[in-house]
Amino acid sequence: MFRVATADIAAGSSEDLAGDALEERLDQIAITPTPYRGFSGYEASGVQSVARFVNLTPQATIRIYTISGTLIRTLTKNSPGSSTLDWDLRTEAGLPAASGVYLIPVEARNADGTVAGERVLKFGLIQRRTQLDVL
Repeated sequence: MFRVATADIAAGSSEDLAGDALEERLDQIAITPTPYRGFSGYEASGVQSVARFVNLTPQATIRIYTISGTLIRTLTKNSPGSSTLDWDLRTEAGLPAASGVYLIPVEARNADGTVAGERVLKFGLIQRRTQLDVL
């Protein structure tokens, strides 16, 4: 019989990393699914839209830009117990993000709030068709 203990395993922090270790950690940051094609496995119902950032450091700032450079949303992660963050595919104004290509700089932050490093993600979004006559 095998036993697996995970009590001493915790999400790493960006303050513990430097140099090659930090670059390796940054390279693992991603958004899924990409491209988003109208649905994802993270959605509990047909009225939700969810994309997930994975392998994040405990503290991170995520800015989502259109390909033309317009900032549509800023997300902040400050949870040492998780390496993921969900985006509801909405803008700061609460409107659904338009189908298109987005550039997403992710800043990994140290415990003191300083930027440890950055990774820029590309994200393709194809929204599902909106049917106003269906409830």
